[in-house]
Amino acid sequence: MREFAGVVLPNTPTFDKIAALAVLRLAKPGLPVTDFWRTNKNPSSELLARWGVEGVIPIDVGDKKYHKIGCGSALEVLIKEMRLPTNAALD
Repeated sequence: MREFAGVVLPNTPTFDKIAALAVLRLAKPGLPVTDFWRTNKNPSSELLARWGVEGVIPIDVGDKKYHKIGCGSALEVLIKEMRLPTNAALD
C-alpha cells in the first residue's frame, strides 16, 4: 500500500468521508487530517500535484467526487484507488 502523510476532507464531511478516513487509519493509525477543503472550487493542478508528492490524499475533494466518477461512495473510491484489501483483516 502507498505511504500516506495525511488527508484533506470536505469542510463538513458526511459519514462516507469519515468512513474512508477510518479505513485509512486502520492501515496507518494516527493519520492526520491535513486540511478541510472549504470551497466548492476544484483544487488547482499544482496543489493536487503537491499533495501527491507530500502523500496527502484528498477524499471527495475536487474532481475526485465519487458521484462524478461513477462510484457509490467516497469509501468505494478510496478502496479502488488505493487498491486496499476488502477483507476484514486488511492484510
